[in-house]
Amino acid sequence: MSNVVALTRPWHGDEPWLSKKQIAMHFGMSTRWVELRVNEGMPSTLIGGRRKFRLSQVNGFLKERDR
Repeated sequence: MSNVVALTRPWHGDEPWLSKKQIAMHFGMSTRWVELRVNEGMPSTLIGGRRKFRLSQVNGFLKERDR
C-alpha cells in the first residue's frame, strides 16, 4: 500500500518547489515581474543553481507587501 501512496502523493506532504516560470504563470505575470519581487525580498531558494519558490511563501510575502 505504501507504494500507492507514494505515487499519488509524490512530495510526501511537502509542498512542491516551483520554477520562476511557474510562479509567473500562476499570477499571470512575466518572469521579469518575479525577478523584481525577488529583489524586493520575495522568498526563494537556489536549488542546483536554479531559483525555486514555494507558493505558500510567495502568497504570504505578497499579502504582507500589500498591507
